[in-house]
Amino acid sequence: MTEIAQKLDRIQPELAFAEAGDLLREIQRRLRRLMAPFATDPELRDAIGAVLQALQAAQTSLKAVRPTDPAAEAPNSVYYGTQDAFDTISNCVADLLGLFEKQTLHFGENDAEP
Repeated sequence: MTEIAQKLDRIQPELAFAEAGDLLREIQRRLRRLMAPFATDPELRDAIGAVLQALQAAQTSLKAVRPTDPAAEAPNSVYYGTQDAFDTISNCVADLLGLFEKQTLHFGENDAEP
């Protein structure tokens, strides 16, 4: 997940529509695979829901900036049209990562034998 957040943080203004689409599909696939085993965990359910909502918002933002003519794509339009959505995904991933780390730290505390 850290790698996903870092990838989102490195998005540059020159981002083209095709690159943004590829990035979003990769991030969606990886996040869904990582979150699926924890979807019913009561401590993670809300954070996972926030990530899924952020992914949907990013998809909507990307559709809104789809160029009618890829050759005439306005400079930086995809970046500025999707920046908030990608930032939200990054923030949600950071929150979820923190919850995973918290669970890892508490793993086994109640299971230790006296």
